[in-house]
Amino acid sequence: MTAHRGTAGGSKRAPKDPVADVLAPLRALAPAMARAEAELVRVVDPFGIGRAFANVETAWLQHPEALVESLGRFAYDLQSLQLHAWYRTLGVVRTDQVRAAPDDDRFADPAWTELAPYDLVKQFYLLCTRWLQNTLYETPGVAQREKRRATFWARQWLNAVAPTNWLATNPVAVRRFWETGGESLVAGLKNFVADLREGDVRMVDASRFTLGGNVANTPGAVVFRNELVEVIHYAATTEQVHAIPIVLVAPWINKFYILDLNEKKSLVRYLVGRGFSVFVTSWKNPGPEAADTAFDDYMLHGVLQAIEVAREICSSPHVHAVGYCLGGTVLAALMAWLNREHEDATQVPVAHWSLFTTLVDFSRPGAIESYIDEDSVETIVAMMAAQGYLDSREMGRAFRTLRSNSLIWHYFVHGYLYGETPPPFDVLFWN
Repeated sequence: MTAHRGTAGGSKRAPKDPVADVLAPLRALAPAMARAEAELVRVVDPFGIGRAFANVETAWLQHPEALVESLGRFAYDLQSLQLHAWYRTLGVVRTDQVRAAPDDDRFADPAWTELAPYDLVKQFYLLCTRWLQNTLYETPGVAQREKRRATFWARQWLNAVAPTNWLATNPVAVRRFWETGGESLVAGLKNFVADLREGDVRMVDASRFTLGGNVANTPGAVVFRNELVEVIHYAATTEQVHAIPIVLVAPWINKFYILDLNEKKSLVRYLVGRGFSVFVTSWKNPGPEAADTAFDDYMLHGVLQAIEVAREICSSPHVHAVGYCLGGTVLAALMAWLNREHEDATQVPVAHWSLFTTLVDFSRPGAIESYIDEDSVETIVAMMAAQGYLDSREMGRAFRTLRSNSLIWHYFVHGYLYGETPPPFDVLFWN
């Protein structure tokens, strides 16, 4: 009699898979690893710069014929510029083949044209810069927004490596070095150390301005204060006063006195001198306690509150309202809400309203859109969640990149290479 091993019913157990045993815990770890990878990418590249370049690179590789054509045009332009360089080397004066844009003051000094070596460096830089930017703009098969993002970030790098930013390739810096016996670089080093202490490239000599002295000196009084805003009242300086006051809504990311810089640059002083009672919002600098403050708080407890204060003090059923920058955006939102709340238009407390430099359609916000994608917003939200607000320095740096040549590298060159002290400019002091 023969005995048989086996399970009930005669079925056999499947052989053990050692590979599956190894992969099982790895599969369990996959979600955590994916989250860790996403967090690493957010830390290393919070604004999705690498992704933007990867998208356009992939698109060009998928269109090799168009890429070859673009490279061919670039090679032709390089050969033409090389021929131009030979003529300049031989002393033949010729018109620049590649010219700087009329508003590009980096190459305004005559030395950039009169001295052949610097002229050729300038033209090679401009040629390469324009080809790269045009190539990014012309990327096939990529959304326009993604093209603009890639071009924006490429422009930051191109602006940083410009020959104007380096001593050896900047004829003005070299000339000043010899004229001053090296003192220009010594002064530049002192400026650099001062900026390190400041934590930013300074644009202005802030020590030359005093609030209430030579800036924001129109007489006024704070007539209301809550957790978000102070309302400043500027009384009319004329015998006759208009019945309807004006409420100026300043942006809460800037100081109110852009509307009252000095005697010759003051909208507030102009209006009170023409018989208007003027009320201006002065917003509180937020701290961690403001973490839960929302847009509608600024609208209802800020702008609407200022309107009610002006109506009560002037015994007027209506006001004229003016919104400046982001203050205009919140004013537009408030006006939509007020018109929805009041079926009778005469009950709306704002008789007329105007907007200065205000964006209300955010479908095409301009260069700032490079900071308004999913990656960037998640980064900003995380920063604000950690500290309860967005620091002014972080916001300022972002805005300066929108015009990095004029707001960053201009002061880098003039401060560090030329040794110039920052100018006493009231608008930059406000900024």
